Amino acid sequence: MADRIEITVLAAEAGPTVHTLARRVASLGVSVSDVQEAIGVVCGVADADQLERVRALPGVETVEAARAVQLPPPESDIQ
Repeated sequence: MADRIEITVLAAEAGPTVHTLARRVASLGVSVSDVQEAIGVVCGVADADQLERVRALPGVETVEAARAVQLPPPESDIQ
């Protein structure tokens, strides 16, 4: 099984509605967690090997994977 990662899909302005795009993304096996209609964004969790298929969907402007950020503990010398 591939690694599961959080992704954000930005809908192209000239493409289908964001809800149509969300259905297409889900049909590829992505677990859609949020659709933000006002800004044209679909959020979800996908297998890493699904990203290229999502990027190839008509109406997709861009697909970004979430990145982990590790902050130092509050008591560390550098903040």
